[in-house]
Amino acid sequence: MSYHVNYNYESVLFEDFQLLFCGEEYCEPNYQFGPAVRPNFVIHYILKGSGTFYVDNHSYHLNAGQGFVLFPEKQTTYKADSKTPWQYVWIGFKGNLAEAHLKHVGILSQFPIYSAENGHKMVEIVRKMLKIQVVDNKSQYVFQSGLLAFMSELSLHIKSDIKKDQQYEEHPLVGRTLNYIESNLDRPFTINDLSDSLFVNRSHLSRTFKKEKNISLKDFINNFRVTRAREMLSMTNLGLNEIAKQTGFTSYNSFYKTFKNIIRQTPSQYREDQYKLKINSQHEE
Repeated sequence: MSYHVNYNYESVLFEDFQLLFCGEEYCEPNYQFGPAVRPNFVIHYILKGSGTFYVDNHSYHLNAGQGFVLFPEKQTTYKADSKTPWQYVWIGFKGNLAEAHLKHVGILSQFPIYSAENGHKMVEIVRKMLKIQVVDNKSQYVFQSGLLAFMSELSLHIKSDIKKDQQYEEHPLVGRTLNYIESNLDRPFTINDLSDSLFVNRSHLSRTFKKEKNISLKDFINNFRVTRAREMLSMTNLGLNEIAKQTGFTSYNSFYKTFKNIIRQTPSQYREDQYKLKINSQHEE
């Protein structure tokens, strides 16, 4: 997998609507990001291939010319197809009027999926922003013009008529499980704790979850914690012990071992690599 990303820095000049980062990614077969909860908005547009986006207990199989939007504090997962993995561009932004801008172009949190078959100019806009070599006061205006130009193109070409056969409703028990995990991520809990809270047999819960999500409940929870830790490592200056605590690990050693097993890097190595990406580097994984 390879990706190219560029990070802006926050400014009070654009607190109503500001671009935070943008990128382009070429995914390997079955590459998955999440489950995760983001603190900001992120629009993805698919150039090639296909994959599946999971949100609000639903899954959507999407192809080139379509896209999906991450809303703040909503649990999402997205996974590349095993045979035709997707390639996409994305922009991340925040602001007091960010959701109003999305609503204006026709994207709602209840249905964060869209089609834009003539979106080649959106790709060009992102690639132009990726070429910015120095992030400073001057580049702020280039990022902002890119954000507005992207939204303009999106508003011209967007369609929200995703076919019904692209949407699949998840098992109600899985939805309740996901809500519990998201709500309790910042504290340690066992699968017994989870099943007791849902008033369901642990074995039944584990079997149902594995059948619906094709991953064990234990592995899913660990992936969720590690994904949140990845975001905190790249977007905050919190210490490693504090990140371990805020992502619900019982100890730093547990956090370290789980993180390295999943990401194949230590938390410190991952943070160092993310820092390098912030100066507009090319990263191969």
